[in-house]
Amino acid sequence: MRSTANTRANCCIPSAASVTAWQTSSKRPEMLRQRIRRIVLGLSVAAALLGGAALYVADEAIEDAAINDMLARQMDTLLEAEVVPEPQEQQVSTLKFFRPALGGVLPEALGSLQPGITEPVEIHGEDYCVYMREVAPGDAAYLAYPVEFVEQRERWLWLGVSLTALLVFSITWIAADRTTDRALRPYLELLEQVRALDPNRRHLRISVSHADSELNLVVSALNGRLEDIERLIERERAFAAAASHELRGPLMVISAAGEMMRDKIDPASQRSLQRLERGARDMREILDALLALSRTRVSSTLLEIHLEELLPEAVEPHLDEDGAARIDWRLTPEVLVASPGAVRVVFTNLFRNALQASPAGRVTVTLEHGCVTVDDQGPGVAPAAMPHLFEPGFHAREGGSGMGLYIARVLADRYGWELRVENREGGGARATWRFRNASRT
Repeated sequence: MRSTANTRANCCIPSAASVTAWQTSSKRPEMLRQRIRRIVLGLSVAAALLGGAALYVADEAIEDAAINDMLARQMDTLLEAEVVPEPQEQQVSTLKFFRPALGGVLPEALGSLQPGITEPVEIHGEDYCVYMREVAPGDAAYLAYPVEFVEQRERWLWLGVSLTALLVFSITWIAADRTTDRALRPYLELLEQVRALDPNRRHLRISVSHADSELNLVVSALNGRLEDIERLIERERAFAAAASHELRGPLMVISAAGEMMRDKIDPASQRSLQRLERGARDMREILDALLALSRTRVSSTLLEIHLEELLPEAVEPHLDEDGAARIDWRLTPEVLVASPGAVRVVFTNLFRNALQASPAGRVTVTLEHGCVTVDDQGPGVAPAAMPHLFEPGFHAREGGSGMGLYIARVLADRYGWELRVENREGGGARATWRFRNASRT
């Protein structure tokens, strides 16, 4: 399995990573709204369940107490009247009274009952709660109450509870939806203002129209950070402008001196003079590319670059005779619209790393299908170092500054190029620079 370090982004601010972050963040308010709704609805369901359970327990207790009281009173009334039980078929369907001592036939299921109210007992195919009382030795009275009547009342009760719960859920959902929208509206407005910030404009601040103390604290903190970032950017731009001015002066002197010497030196020295002039020109282009790091967009100075010509020329200052002999060029014609300085910086950093990694081996540069690969025959990159290759200040071997690949990555991000470093299966490392179909604005 290959270890890989990879970087890719768009060519201007915001980058592809930040665009993806904005797209993801745009979904978060809806996700937050759904979470709040679910929480409120969940609390409502829990409250309804607890209320229903409490209502069930209370109903059972009240119902048992009411039935017990009703049966006891009815029993007292019947015993005081010394009523002779009518035949079974003449008794009303709600209550059935049995007193064998005064006549009548006691159902077989009631013969073994103890005093008090019993669990449901089947009498002639129906379930009854039976209240049994010993009036005197050998004289017992039985009062039966149909269970169906109780169960019917319970069904109506639970139907009412269910309809009430459904109504509560509906009202709660509507209330949660409106309350959530009202609560999130100031934060959504704040989010839209942050999205609308243009990094190319100065003195941008955020304001809110809602008198929300907590939100005002957030806005105040954001505006404070905007001021800090603006001051930092101004310092960096001022430094970049000063560095540009100070560095361009010596380069112009070198270029002018080269032109003056061109007609005064012998032909044998012309090659060295050409390298000197080319180096001054390359430095100006590289300076332009590095100064672009202080801007939020790609430089408007874009040219059509024939890479099969520029790549060998870009690394010539870094090669001696021995080094040049160790390079295998496999180049097909490719045209890229970009800043020449940016191209030089990106490629030379990948190339120098490969050359340093294999001091005795060969380096193969391949250009085809919108992609440049640089293969070396070195030991490869340690797996622990692979995730950090493009971080500022990190270097996998002694002697490096740790800034080369970082600068190459930043420039690649600006143009939407992809940089990748991976270990090859046969040994050594491969650096890949892919630029075809990269988006640019």
